[in-house]
Amino acid sequence: MIFPGGCGICGNMLVSGEEAYWGLCAVCRQKLDYSLEDRCSVCGRPLISEIDICMHCRDSESEGTKFLDAMTALYPYTGIYRQLLASYKFKQYKQLSHFLASKLIETGRELRMKCKDTLTWVPVPPRPGKIKRRGWDQIDYLAENIKKDKDVSVSKCLKRLNSRAQKTLNRNERLLNVKEQIICLEKAPKNALVFDDVVTTGATLEACAEALKKAGTEQVFAVCLFYD
Repeated sequence: MIFPGGCGICGNMLVSGEEAYWGLCAVCRQKLDYSLEDRCSVCGRPLISEIDICMHCRDSESEGTKFLDAMTALYPYTGIYRQLLASYKFKQYKQLSHFLASKLIETGRELRMKCKDTLTWVPVPPRPGKIKRRGWDQIDYLAENIKKDKDVSVSKCLKRLNSRAQKTLNRNERLLNVKEQIICLEKAPKNALVFDDVVTTGATLEACAEALKKAGTEQVFAVCLFYD
């Protein structure tokens, strides 16, 4: 009755107030440690043998202007990490938002050091109708938890116009699908940190960065929980 939810990864009973708050047992939380060292300076994925920029990003340099100044992602979208997101996003185990938001904030502090000034957090906007279909938006829920940090400012200034779901498309289709489909409706922050749950091609983040820079934002960084 006191701790009704099990661990969001292994399902074991949560036996302390701390575990109940995070929605994860101590053992699984320890497995989710990560390092931002040896990451690609463009996409934020871990480097295998390359220096500074991974092969994927080097091969993609000719695809057009990059609006993002830097990006990073925390976990691979595999194994227990995929299960973690599934518990939060699809099973709506909202207690996990405390853990996920804390990891985003930690990473945001690292990116803050690359910026000239303070960063305003900007959530990736949902597709029209998403909240009506699912009952909630997992990114907006993270934004509300991030806002609880007294040192963080959040602006929901972006809106997404009608477009197809990115997960159903290949790389080229994703790039075209979000092109000019994200707009800035409010005053753009001077410097922005866009955040999302999963990055695959980076097309959505690029579209957000483009919209912000066209609205006057000087620098745009991005952080994602998982890379696919």
